[in-house]
Amino acid sequence: MNALEIKDIVFWLIDVAKEVIPLAAAGWFALRLFFKQKEHESITSRYLEGGIDKVASGMSENLDAHRNNWARTLHLLKEYREYGDNFDKSELKKGMWKYTLVIFTVSPIEGFIILPVPLYFITLTNQ
Repeated sequence: MNALEIKDIVFWLIDVAKEVIPLAAAGWFALRLFFKQKEHESITSRYLEGGIDKVASGMSENLDAHRNNWARTLHLLKEYREYGDNFDKSELKKGMWKYTLVIFTVSPIEGFIILPVPLYFITLTNQ
């Protein structure tokens, strides 16, 4: 090989590198953004759908049950005040809603809430 052929090969490699390096950098940047967005969506769904939404829905259900039971209790007290000894005691067993128990359990898998307690991942389960 003479110097002219080596020089041509070096210039050809430089021309190829000018085209390949920007393409490779763009691909790397696009993959990096894709995985960042994927991680963000995973974290968002883990905390919102797996934790905070469950807490909010459990609290809402229990608040609705409390409101219903409070109104029902006031109604029963009013009836007892009006009827006294003639009050129908079977009415006490009607119309009360039960509270749903939401328990925090330790879980290393998905849908966890990190509390200030170190090394514990807390999830919600209905029982």
